[in-house]
This record gives sequence, C-alpha cells and structure tokens, in this order.
Amino acid sequence: MNNEQIVLELDKIFSYDGELLFKEKIDNMLSTNVFWGTSVLYDISPYELERKGLEKGKMLDVPPADKGNKFCHFLNEDENVYAIYGYLPKKDEPNQYIFIENIGNIEYIFSFDNLKKIEFVQISTLENGLKKLLINMDSECNYLEEEYKYDNSNKLVSINRKHKNINIFKNTTNFPHNICVSTFIFEYAGDDTTLLNIKWDANTLQEMRVIYTHKNK
Repeated sequence: MNNEQIVLELDKIFSYDGELLFKEKIDNMLSTNVFWGTSVLYDISPYELERKGLEKGKMLDVPPADKGNKFCHFLNEDENVYAIYGYLPKKDEPNQYIFIENIGNIEYIFSFDNLKKIEFVQISTLENGLKKLLINMDSECNYLEEEYKYDNSNKLVSINRKHKNINIFKNTTNFPHNICVSTFIFEYAGDDTTLLNIKWDANTLQEMRVIYTHKNK
C-alpha cells in the first residue's frame, strides 16, 4: 500500500458511520488479559513520546483503584496490544478509546473520544515488523505522514515528515497542497542501541535542534 492508496483508504473510513464503526470495535473487545500504565505504553509511532518531550509511563502491578490519568492496555491471544483506554482524572469511563488492528503488513489504529466520535485514524505499512510509512488523519482532514529509514541493524536513523493542519496553516487547500516538511535525525551510542539524541529541523528552519537527549549521556 503506497501513500495514495492509504489516503484513499482513510477517506473511505471517514465516510463510514462513526457510531457504527465504534460499536463494531467495542463488540470485538473480548480480552480480559490487560495491563495498566501511567501513560500509553505502546508506541503509536516510533519514539513518539521522546519527540514530544514526554516521559515514558510506568506499568502498574495491579489495576488501580483510581483510574484517573491511567491507561488500560488490552492484549490479544498473541499477547500483542490491540486496544488502549485512557481515563481523565476522577472519571470511571474512558476519555479515549484506541483500537489497533494488524492485517498482513498493514497496521490500522482507530482513536475515538468520550463521545464515541473518531479523533483520528492511522494507517502504517510494516516490513519485517518495522514501520516504514505512516499516515495519520483526523476528522478535519488534518494529516501527518512519516517515512522511516533504518540502518543495517534495524535502528531508526531518520524520519521524513509531511504535516498539514488547517488550524496552523490557514490555507485550506485540500491534500496534498500546503504541506510543512521536516526531518528527524536519531543518534546512538556507537554500535549500541541506546538512543542518545533526537534532532529536528523544526519545520524547515534549516537548523537541526536537539529535542531529546538521553538522561544518562
């Protein structure tokens, strides 16, 4: 599946009845094998938390008495995460529902809000378990496209990003015009897999900025 095919697939998904789509996902929730975390402990996109400057959460040993600010991860029979529910403070019902589906070498991620409306849909192509191309689109047709490059040892070395958000870029010309392009560079400790730095050219400012540094560097 290439870029154009993914966009067509996303457009088709957003043409569905959102409530029926949510009901379909909920009806397929059969797992009682779960674990809890203080944040999402599944990478929606590679190094997403590090790129946003957020701390990784911790896995909880037992289900929390207070679900506020916690995330419940559901595992399928292969013990892979296939759904995540996120909770707001002092709330017993999820504020966000994320469903993850893998069909061959394609990964689908559906995110719904507390009103069961689609927040975003993300489609990724996989190769040997590694994400190669990702396109994330929301209900307003804002989108994020990322292409991932790896070295011979399968370490991620760069991400080429294309981004459009009508709230940021006021020209509302339809896809694929008016796109903001940027690049992430990943640096490691020699031949080790420890990530030392992430650099980003900050939306074509032509200056690579360090946006993440390993604490034990």
